Amino acid sequence: MTGLAFRIPLLFAKHRDVIRNCRKYGIPWHTMPACPVYFYGYYATVLLAVVSMADPFLLPWPLGMEMKWIGLSLALLGFLFSYAVTMYARLRRRAWVWNEVWPLLLAYLEIPYVRVFWLMRGAVHFRVRYPFP
Repeated sequence: MTGLAFRIPLLFAKHRDVIRNCRKYGIPWHTMPACPVYFYGYYATVLLAVVSMADPFLLPWPLGMEMKWIGLSLALLGFLFSYAVTMYARLRRRAWVWNEVWPLLLAYLEIPYVRVFWLMRGAVHFRVRYPFP
């Protein structure tokens, strides 16, 4: 996965016109980003958790502490929702058994973050502007 994610920015640089005009070529827009759309919830929850941890320093005392816990609980709920959507998307069209699903359940706790790290590293290494939809 790391080698593929590291080189995806080169693919996006080579076929930039196809990516920008995906409707013209009959390609669904949600298949074009380098990270699947359902991974975006993972990244939003991390951003929400970081912002909510900074709330006690930015807001007055009682309001800042309450907003911190509200933000962290919303981040946890968002993470669980994103995780459930990812697992549904990965397992919906397959016949599976629990012995094969457990490693997948554990791996998808970190795969979205590892994937975006290697995508950004490849974009910096190859000096390619990372394509967001």
